Amino acid sequence: MSATKVLFVTGLSGAGKTTLGELLKQEHGFLHFNVDVWAFGGHPLDESALVPNPEMMAKRDPEIQALFDAMVEGGFKKLAAGETPDAAVWEAFFERLAPAVKDAATRAASEGKQLVVTFSVYLRSVRDAVRRLLAPEVAVAFVVLAPDVDVVATRKVEHLRNTAASRGLTLSQFLRSFNPSSDAPDLSEEQIAAIFVGQTQAAANGFEAAQADEPQTLGLASTDLTVAQERDAVLAFFA
Repeated sequence: MSATKVLFVTGLSGAGKTTLGELLKQEHGFLHFNVDVWAFGGHPLDESALVPNPEMMAKRDPEIQALFDAMVEGGFKKLAAGETPDAAVWEAFFERLAPAVKDAATRAASEGKQLVVTFSVYLRSVRDAVRRLLAPEVAVAFVVLAPDVDVVATRKVEHLRNTAASRGLTLSQFLRSFNPSSDAPDLSEEQIAAIFVGQTQAAANGFEAAQADEPQTLGLASTDLTVAQERDAVLAFFA
């Protein structure tokens, strides 16, 4: 039995992964598996366009939450600090994720559709681990988005601002809703944007763009491309 080919879009947080995944879903009939939504308690296919929110997080699976938190602390934060990350935390998270992606790929195939998965996978070694954990049922084709850091931070703030507005909240009120007991002062949008720029710059320290010898991988410097151009390049690559 041949492997089901699955598209996996990755890049820094705010690089445009969800936007591209939703475009492929809405205009080209893909199923979109949003890993952030899965990790925060939502339905990764049916709620793929949503930003994780307190209501969603109330439904989080405790095991998945623990694995995600360990990945953030031992993986992403260590990279941002210039330290060597713990490869085991990524391995454990993606090992838990793999059956859900395989099930989604089976559903997509049964419906005559294709599957796109979106999530931040910063390191080549971790992308190789994802390929291994999904094999032999799934063959992964990676798209690695690598826009300018300032563009990424701006996109992230705009995405959160739009989500907050859809709930009738300011950006500061929306962020506070994740930790209502916090006594931290409200911040202006300019202050929040500055924080995200700093966080994104730190995160970019450990990010590895697509490498020349990386199998079935397309690298896109998406700062220079419109979303439609990204889509066209991805569809040509994935054909």
